[in-house]
Amino acid sequence: VVSLLWSFVWMGAYIETNIWLAGGKDEEATWDTMAGPFVGLMFGMFISFFWGYKVISTISSMTTSHVVASWYFDPEGASSGIPCCKPVTLVGLKRAMTNYLGSIAFGTLIVAILEAIYYTAKYVANKMAGGNLVLKLVVCCFLCILNCLKNTIEWLTEWAYAYIALYGSSFIDAGGKVFTMLGSSGMGALAQSTLVAPVLLMGRLIGGAVGVGAGML
Repeated sequence: VVSLLWSFVWMGAYIETNIWLAGGKDEEATWDTMAGPFVGLMFGMFISFFWGYKVISTISSMTTSHVVASWYFDPEGASSGIPCCKPVTLVGLKRAMTNYLGSIAFGTLIVAILEAIYYTAKYVANKMAGGNLVLKLVVCCFLCILNCLKNTIEWLTEWAYAYIALYGSSFIDAGGKVFTMLGSSGMGALAQSTLVAPVLLMGRLIGGAVGVGAGML
């Protein structure tokens, strides 16, 4: 719900900034006259959108990680409390929004910048390539490499967030532990990621369903 609200707010801000950049609602701006300012605006707005969206989703993921870790190490303590308002969930949410917020903001900013570069470059390439097949091929290779880099860093940061939620490490320390883990058991980490992602996704879905159900009561 919060992510959806953020998307609507961002879309409204994006429309208004485009109108402002064009000089008003009645002004007609073209790509030839406004290419530079528009690309700069789009890049900045993409960063703001992906950063805000990923901060919100990462807070949810780290809350889920805290709950799962608490249940694993202390099942009785994690099960205490009333449904929909268990202390372990509230503690995880509090820590994600206070103690770990700096690490979340730093890690998601890195990924958000890469996302913004990717989509901005893709948009500009589509505008400028035209019928030039060689340029399209070069751009396609560049975007492929950038997308692989983006996905790799995003995968690494997800592991770092798990370390942060479990041990309260800083983002830099958690990143170092992730690289150490990959160095000792790279394939094991890759195999485990296929198990971790569905658990986190299930936690989000169940949490969302419970929240909707509680709101309807």
